[in-house]
Amino acid sequence: MLIVFEFLNLLLHPFLERVTHHLPVLMLLALVAIAALLAPLHHKVEKWATAKLVEKNKKIRLAAAKKQLRNWRKKMMKVYKQPLTGFSTAVRVV
Repeated sequence: MLIVFEFLNLLLHPFLERVTHHLPVLMLLALVAIAALLAPLHHKVEKWATAKLVEKNKKIRLAAAKKQLRNWRKKMMKVYKQPLTGFSTAVRVV
């Protein structure tokens, strides 16, 4: 966040100098106003990015779990030589 603030400071500094006529108090107020706008924006962007990453992680983990279940099902079908339709089916002991 500090890097973004400094970048904005460098971009806006010439404009602020013209508007404030190099008065330090006005320059400080303008920079404080920019920082006051930047903090809530940073919080919202951070929450949005975290939500997107969590959603993506859930999808990846769900896909991996489904793949693992398919592999397990194939392995069990080979072992017991009958299709598995659910947990209620009787399992033949080999």
